[in-house]
Amino acid sequence: MLINEVHSYGQIFSGCIWDVIANIFNSTPPQNEASLLAAAQTTGELLVAACGKAPLKPRFFKSVGQTMILSDNELNDGHNADAIVQAFSNHGIDLEQDTILEPMEPLSGRAPELAAAKGSNIITRASRRDIIDFVGETEGQRFFVRPEKMGAVDVAVAQQRYYIPLDDVAEELAGVEAQVRKDILLGDQDGRAVILGAAPTVHETNNEVQHFVRNLVDNESIALETDPTARANATHRVVHARNRKVLQRIGFSY
Repeated sequence: MLINEVHSYGQIFSGCIWDVIANIFNSTPPQNEASLLAAAQTTGELLVAACGKAPLKPRFFKSVGQTMILSDNELNDGHNADAIVQAFSNHGIDLEQDTILEPMEPLSGRAPELAAAKGSNIITRASRRDIIDFVGETEGQRFFVRPEKMGAVDVAVAQQRYYIPLDDVAEELAGVEAQVRKDILLGDQDGRAVILGAAPTVHETNNEVQHFVRNLVDNESIALETDPTARANATHRVVHARNRKVLQRIGFSY
C-alpha cells in the first residue's frame, strides 16, 4: 500500500536503483570516489540494458529487476546479482520468487523457431491455443511473436494485445477502452515449447488495469472528450482510434 501521491511509484523504483549502486559500492573495495563512479556506471549500464528488454507485465518493476540480473550474467558473469536482488528486496520486490526464464508451463507444439522469416511461424498454432488456455480467453485478442535475447538466452516473446472495457470503472468512461500489451516469454524444453516465468492471466491483468484507471479517475487525471481543457495537468485523455474510444497517455505527473 502506498501513500496517495503521484510520485509514490517513482520513489520505490529510484530507491531500488539507489540501493543497487550502494550495494555494488559497498562490496567493491577500496571504497573511494573512483569505485563509487564505477558502481554508478555499472548500475546505469544494467538498467539501460534491462529497460530495453524487460517483458511488459503488470509487475514491471520486478520484470526490470530480473532482466537486470540477466544482463549482469551476460556482461559481468553475475558478479552483481546479489546486490540487485537485495536492493529490490529492500523495497518489497522479490526477484527470487520466480526466475524470469524458468520453465513454468509446457505447451503443445515444437520449440519456437526463432529464425523463422515470419513472426507468425515462430510458434505453432497448437502452442498458441495452449497459451490462450493458460492465460485465459478474451474477445479480440491477438498475439505478435518475435525473437528476443534475454541476457545470453534466445527466447520468443509472444505479445498479447487486446482491449478492456472501462464502463464499470466510471460513468464518464462509458464506451472507452484501455489497450493491453503483455509479454509472454517462450522457450525450448526438450524440443517442445514452454512458457518461461510468470504469465499473468487475463483476469489478473484486467483487475490491474481497472484498478489503475480507477486511481486516474479519483485523481482527475483524465482529460475527457466533453471537457478537454478542464484538466491541464491530466496524464491521460480519451481519443478515437480505429473506431474505438481509447484511453491514451499524454504525459506524467511529477
